[in-house]
Amino acid sequence: MGVQVSSNDLFDLFKFMEEANLSIEDVIDFCKKEAAKVAARNGKSFVLEVDCQKTFSEMIRDGKYSHVDDDVDEQNFPLPVDFVGQKIQLEAKLFHFGFAISSQDAILEMEKAGYRPANSVELLSLIISNQKYWKEKAHIIALGAFFVDEFKEKHILRVDFDDSEVILDTDVDYSHDNWNDKCWFLAIKQGA
Repeated sequence: MGVQVSSNDLFDLFKFMEEANLSIEDVIDFCKKEAAKVAARNGKSFVLEVDCQKTFSEMIRDGKYSHVDDDVDEQNFPLPVDFVGQKIQLEAKLFHFGFAISSQDAILEMEKAGYRPANSVELLSLIISNQKYWKEKAHIIALGAFFVDEFKEKHILRVDFDDSEVILDTDVDYSHDNWNDKCWFLAIKQGA
């Protein structure tokens, strides 16, 4: 591969591994995750058209979902005030890490790349735009679209693709690595 590592660097690595009680597998796993984060930040962006001349209900209807969770409504996911009545184009990107990750860590990686988590209408617009293409993704999460229930649990909006079904749902956000390796995260370029 052509990569050269000095003896001092190797010594420091092994010393760190011993002090931290890490196996070589732990170090390899860490390196793979860091590489995946860089790849996710460097993925291709695309233009997302958001039509807020439609109501939230119309956007859900146009998404042609097989099932919509009862909690997914305009009360829990209100339209952003500055979007109402507008048609806008935003630079968007889907982040995929390939390993379990927490919401906080996924948002941190988005921010490093100059993006913010998508809101509810941005996720609904993505699904309306070309559902056949997005079906390859399994789960698409909008970390900027959430509500807190009476038990103080944070519910985040997501779309699940399961065989021929397209499900608009919410998932409770826990503080640990809640999202599995099949999750994709919609993000919008900062300032958009």
